[in-house]
Amino acid sequence: KIDVDFLNILEFLNKRIVIHLNEGGYSKNIIRTNLLSDSFNPYLISLKTRKLSEFLSSSIGINFIQAFKRLDSIVSKFNEKRTIDESLFLQNEEKNLNKVTKRFSDMIAKNENVLKIRDLSIFKDISKPINDFLDNVTVNVDDKKLQFNRKVLLLKCKNVLNSFYNFSSLENL
Repeated sequence: KIDVDFLNILEFLNKRIVIHLNEGGYSKNIIRTNLLSDSFNPYLISLKTRKLSEFLSSSIGINFIQAFKRLDSIVSKFNEKRTIDESLFLQNEEKNLNKVTKRFSDMIAKNENVLKIRDLSIFKDISKPINDFLDNVTVNVDDKKLQFNRKVLLLKCKNVLNSFYNFSSLENL
């Protein structure tokens, strides 16, 4: 009887796929956004790496990643598991970001994210609501309940987007 540590095997395989795809010309940074902590599918990792590389070099991708990084910088250390109180939304930008985030969340629930690997332009649909929110809504207001609710909304948006790719792990783009 042999004890097999799945996590060690997964770590080894992930290191090998990073080396292999990096030798093929892809950024280690982008490859790592596609690695999952609970499974290993080299074909899917390769496909997603190629698509993400193409996307991030497009104007839509550049705009999206800038919006995501703005969002991520606000909630990077915020990790609350509470629900959003929609009755606290005061501005249209809050309502719009919530609506788009719900749509993306529904896509994931229906497992449409696999289909969307082929067309990453769906992310342009969320860039504008993120930027509109961050340009027009003050997150760190005196009203702690309102501040907390806005951070929860941003965190939910970040988590939904990170379920497609781990965008939070992207550095120096």
